[in-house]
Amino acid sequence: MIEFAIRWAPFGGASAGELLVAFGVDRRRFMTLLEEGLRTRRSDNSEQRWFKQRLSDALTSAWRVDGRIRAGDLRC
Repeated sequence: MIEFAIRWAPFGGASAGELLVAFGVDRRRFMTLLEEGLRTRRSDNSEQRWFKQRLSDALTSAWRVDGRIRAGDLRC
């Protein structure tokens, strides 16, 4: 899922249709799962925490337009 998000980041994220086919979820759920996957854990060392936070910030920014999830991508 993280690899998919990185691959689609330059394009503002994948379409609702792409997400439905690839993961069976809408954009909002995909973003929630992505954030959960990049959440820091107590077992993470400082480098892992730094990397996860930066990647999460970058992907969240790339997958949003004007700071919001695109309205047309909320529906499947």
